[in-house]
Amino acid sequence: MPQLPTRPGALAAGLLVLCVSAARAQEAQDFAFAREHVLGTNLRLVVRCGSLVAAEQAEARALAEIARLEALLSRHAESSELRRWQASGGAERELSADLLAVLRASDRWEQASDGAFNPAVQELALLWERAAANGKPPGLKERTELKKRLAPPHWEIAEGSSKARLLSTNALTLDGLAKGYVIDRALEQVLHGAGAEGITGALLEIGGDLAVIGAMESEVAIVDPQHKADNEPPAFRVRVEGRAVATSGDYQRGFRIGERWYSQLFDPAKGKPAEGIRSATAIAPNATDADALATILCVLDAPRGLELVRSFEGCEAALLDAEGTWHQTSGFRALRSDVPPPGAAAADASWSTRFELALEFELVRGSGRGYRRPYVAAWIEDESGAAVRTLCLWIEQRQWLRDLRRWTKLDRARVAAGGAPLVDAISRATRAPGKYELLWDGKDDQGNPLPGGRYHLCLEVVREHGSYQILRKCFDTSAEPFELDLGSNDEVGSAIARYRARGAAR
Repeated sequence: MPQLPTRPGALAAGLLVLCVSAARAQEAQDFAFAREHVLGTNLRLVVRCGSLVAAEQAEARALAEIARLEALLSRHAESSELRRWQASGGAERELSADLLAVLRASDRWEQASDGAFNPAVQELALLWERAAANGKPPGLKERTELKKRLAPPHWEIAEGSSKARLLSTNALTLDGLAKGYVIDRALEQVLHGAGAEGITGALLEIGGDLAVIGAMESEVAIVDPQHKADNEPPAFRVRVEGRAVATSGDYQRGFRIGERWYSQLFDPAKGKPAEGIRSATAIAPNATDADALATILCVLDAPRGLELVRSFEGCEAALLDAEGTWHQTSGFRALRSDVPPPGAAAADASWSTRFELALEFELVRGSGRGYRRPYVAAWIEDESGAAVRTLCLWIEQRQWLRDLRRWTKLDRARVAAGGAPLVDAISRATRAPGKYELLWDGKDDQGNPLPGGRYHLCLEVVREHGSYQILRKCFDTSAEPFELDLGSNDEVGSAIARYRARGAAR
């Protein structure tokens, strides 16, 4: 079996943490951090260690490393090393070890994918960007002429040195794997940088791509692009330890020309946006390879893509094609934690087989400096005021969960009455300001159908340096379809609930 095209040493070194004693591991806690506007997207970091101070120092190391690498690899900043090298006019230049590592990784993946991975697709992106502005796709002749210019080599790296020169005048992008490389290097700083003593594991997620290293395991939800609501079941849940996960697809970003939606990913062989794969999730030993694989899998068809994945040890994948069929490697299935046990029975049918409640709400950004994402809970109460189903619980640090006053009080009462703890199972990271949708399928937290009748819909929001807000409205599931306005406040711009026929307007 061939070796992976690139294998940064960062994650391999992380395995040393497994030697931590059992007593020390018991003392460790998980500290979570969230940041916005990191590499143009959102960041989530979880650090396992013995103190908040050590975790905060680890976060600072990660952010510093990300900023350092962004200054080298960004194609947006004119001052970046990549942009300055591209403006060098083909002269041989001394390059940093990081830029050279990403260039070599790009070469290896371009060769391994038979050209499906190609940094010169930036030229295609520019061509189609102009076409979208004109409202008309580029013609066959224009695409054919451009395709001829995309062939490698794009650069030449001097053997045994740190010098390289450009061989192409094409616009180039390293976005297909640079984010993964940044994740790998930032995690290396978290686990092995100066002051990392006592840190036993970490998870870093940037823009949906993540890696887990050290003595930590995470369950990762793979989004189903066929679903719209934020709390609808994911397509899969997979257990990840010492590996990385990256997802790409046409449902995340793209553009429209006329009535047609196009992917932001491009097929170099056809000179046009990739089609045929709606979503691709890749699992690999490190984030660099997972990032590259996820990009490639959106370009190749499903059989060729899975064949490529199977040729590399430690890699797995799941693909959703344009017809709505999922394709998975056997190793991906083995990592799944969402498969029901043999003989598990489905819940009995109820009113929920015909209707659902959809809550659409908008989190607004508060004024002032130092904005922090809010903690949010949304849930259903029965007529007596007991919580019967939590629709979302978006938090970071467990010690501040109590600030969601009503949800915490009701959850404590539920556990005191013999209910199972829910926080670890249902909590997710906080969200940035924006619009969200949640669905209630008429079932309780254990998946049992509830009888029709009167219920209360609750939305509770609290934010550091912000305010505490709660919205609560009564509704009746025995009624015909209706719309319920919960109102607005300083944290919630709008909140509308729609009781509707199941699957309507989705």
